This record gives sequence, C-alpha cells and structure tokens, in this order.
Amino acid sequence: MIAAIISFLYYIGKLHTNKRKFVDRYKNDIIGAIVRFVDDGLLYEADKQIAQHEFIASKLFYPAPDRYSGDDYVEGKIGKTQIAFSEVHARYKTVTEDDEGGKSEKWTTLFNGIFFKADFNKNFKGECFVLPDTAEKLFGRTGKFFQSAKKRFGELIHLEDPEFEKQFVVYGSDQVEARYILSASLIKRLLDFKRRTGKKIKISFVKSSIYIAIPYKKPLFEPRYYSSVIDEEKTTGFFLDLEMAIGIEEELDLNTRIWSKQ
Repeated sequence: MIAAIISFLYYIGKLHTNKRKFVDRYKNDIIGAIVRFVDDGLLYEADKQIAQHEFIASKLFYPAPDRYSGDDYVEGKIGKTQIAFSEVHARYKTVTEDDEGGKSEKWTTLFNGIFFKADFNKNFKGECFVLPDTAEKLFGRTGKFFQSAKKRFGELIHLEDPEFEKQFVVYGSDQVEARYILSASLIKRLLDFKRRTGKKIKISFVKSSIYIAIPYKKPLFEPRYYSSVIDEEKTTGFFLDLEMAIGIEEELDLNTRIWSKQ
C-alpha cells in the first residue's frame, strides 16, 4: 500500500514537472512568436508580471493586495507610446476573531485579468477614474455611496454623453481637467472598446499615465496540456486575445500626441 502511494506521488510530481516544461516551451515558442508577429518591437516574458507598485499606483483597487502574482508580461514602445501589460492575480486578506479569541483568515479576490499601463497622450496634473456604473446602480445615488466614492476617487464628473453615463461613472480631482482628458473622441473609443470586449473595465488617469483593468475569470494564455500542440482554434484564440491587449494603444489613439505631450 505504501509503495503504491509513493509511486502515485512520484507520478503526480513527474506529471506536474512535464506539464510545467510543456507550458513554458509553448509560451516561449507560440505566445512569444505571436507577440513578435503583432509588433516586433515588443518584449514578452512568460513568468513576469507588471510590477505591484504600478498596480497600486493606478488607485483602482483597495485595499492594497496581500498576495500579488501574474504572468505573460508584454512591454515595449508602439510608435511614441510606451506600453506594458500582463495577467494579474491580486488578493487581500482579512482576519476575524471570534468570541473565544480564535482567529480565521479570509482571502478575497481584488482582481483577476489583464492589467495595462501606457503613457497617455496628454499631460495632466490631477486624477480621473472611469468605473463601471454597476456600483451606482446597485446602491443608488445615496449620500453614503457618494461620500465613500468621493473619498477614494474625487468628485463626481458629469459628461454630456448619455450613452457613456449609462455604461460608466466618472470621478476626478478637477472637473475641467477631467473633461480635457475625456475628449469626445476618447469617450467614443472607450464605448466602442467596452462593447467589443463586453467586460466591466476600470480605467484611471494618474500622473500622465493611463491604467486599464480588464477582468477575466480564466487565464488567457494557458495551453491545455492534453490537447494538441498544433491546435489552430486555440492558437487563433491566443492571437485574438493578444491582439486585443496590444491593440488598446491603437484603439484609444494614444499615439496622437496633444499639444505639449511629445
């Protein structure tokens, strides 16, 4: 019986090692090639993620994560715009104590998905946040909700675009600057991007950078170990996912430099 258990554990360990080697090789050979095909100026690192301090700097998520990991990191310059993105998995811990002094931990997911950062094409001093309108629809326009949101994100910004305000709620440190950042053309591009991805995206504009968080329930670029390596449908899926992520810069027209931003 003991020998059978040892043999089983050895088999599981070997299977895990083989799977890891397969995934590493697949990512470097296939995903890396797709990234270079989309734009040969981009760098791909399978085991790296966008830095945790960048995730925190976006101010999109609270509290700061206690566990932070990720993979499939891409960075480089497209035209005049420096971009970086990766898959990110962020969680925070809460500790509760019962009446008898016993403590228990609970881990809550902050974010799973693609986290993207790029130079924005306008200089600005303040901050602006574009969030899914779900929270407001859920809690209503109550004083408590707005007090909490204002403390985190600044004042509520009203834009003259009913369709945009159906999909997003906007906060910022300055009404005038927020409207300067969110031009009519950018609003249209954000709406088109939201419709195309079908995701509840979060966007922030902080220190002349744009951060975009696109949630996904499952890892995007993980191959199936038992499926064929030459899986045309799966490879096409990887290509479309990467094209979407890399194409954010083009879709939002970040290469069009505005006034003093060169």
